[in-house]
Amino acid sequence: MIIMLVLQLLNRNYENVFLCILTLLLLVIPSLAQITFKVELPTALEIIILVFIFSAEILGEISEFYLCISVLGYSVTYIERFSCGGDRIFAC
Repeated sequence: MIIMLVLQLLNRNYENVFLCILTLLLLVIPSLAQITFKVELPTALEIIILVFIFSAEILGEISEFYLCISVLGYSVTYIERFSCGGDRIFAC
């Protein structure tokens, strides 16, 4: 992600630079929550959260995989609904 940040900075695409910084902050939140509130998140939940953040921000928004791979949007939505406990996981 640091590489993506540097590439976007060199391309003078400052909106994506902000998204990269935001993504790096979002990736740190689960660890900070565990330390601050002294709770233990299940490993599977941490992995789901990190995969969702990476696929939604880096692959989806910055690399524009949503345009190339239409299934990515649906799969990211399913991951989000599954991790949030949505009752309608496969709804269109």
